[in-house]
Amino acid sequence: EALAFLRNNKLFWLIYILLNLVGLLAAWMIQFKLIYIFVVIQLLLFVYSYSWKDLPILGNVTISTIVALAILLVRWVHPDLKLNLLLFYSLFAFFSTWIREMIKDIEDFAGDSEVGSRNLIQLMGIKKSLFLIRILILFVLATLFTSWELIGSFFHAPLSWVVLIYGLVCIVLPMVFQLIISYQNYPNYKLMSTLSKYAMITGILSMLFF
Repeated sequence: EALAFLRNNKLFWLIYILLNLVGLLAAWMIQFKLIYIFVVIQLLLFVYSYSWKDLPILGNVTISTIVALAILLVRWVHPDLKLNLLLFYSLFAFFSTWIREMIKDIEDFAGDSEVGSRNLIQLMGIKKSLFLIRILILFVLATLFTSWELIGSFFHAPLSWVVLIYGLVCIVLPMVFQLIISYQNYPNYKLMSTLSKYAMITGILSMLFF
């Protein structure tokens, strides 16, 4: 109901258009060809909001892909950055966003069921969805643990240890806590969602080290 109200609210659309114009101006100021990417992303978000959001897998994958592409676009502006580093971060962004979206859909399970949504959680059920979330979390954790060699190619001790401790405390531990919570009889999905957002934000912010 709240979403329907916003869609029919003139002020909402005015703000939406203004923000898009600001985004286009920013893209033009940074690099003109980014405008094409900006337009494509906005079209994908529009279609996602009105159609794909309630479709199994496609909705989650679309929003996750957009976030991952935003990371890869950094190389377009700064071609000197190493591609393997950006691929690592884009994969992290993709899977952490997918995890976050699935947890959000579990939180909205009752409401989505009432409106006839056919997203992945509705089709699989909460129990199987939690199993998939655990698999995705374990995959991300395995990827993070194998990234030590990549970190070592950029830093030397003691800075490499600072980066490692930051990763363990700010990214790995929140994901491990999510995993533990998911095995409880009555998981706290709100806490899982908060931890997911925290791990994703701190993970992206770790790019500042490079």
